[in-house]
Amino acid sequence: MPSEIEAISPLVDRLMRLIEGSHCVCGEEPCVELALAEALNNAVVHGNRRDRQKLVQVLCRCELGKGVSVVVTDQGQGFDPNAFPIPQLLRTSAPTTGLASG
Repeated sequence: MPSEIEAISPLVDRLMRLIEGSHCVCGEEPCVELALAEALNNAVVHGNRRDRQKLVQVLCRCELGKGVSVVVTDQGQGFDPNAFPIPQLLRTSAPTTGLASG
């Protein structure tokens, strides 16, 4: 997806149709939709700084009975999560490339 605010809503709508059709998060669709929209907005605005030359990628996996997994990555500079006072429970071993503060 290009780093354009206008690209977020159509992508969210398309992904939500697929997620709803998979029946993997029955009853939780509004929460997934909100989280997806916020993650995409964060990637465009804070990660890629609205640079239209940079892309945002989305990996979505639905499994009946297991829920949905959505990974949003951007081409932003990222940051060192150790530089912020984040509770240990929230820390992951995920790579920090593409993470945006905001």
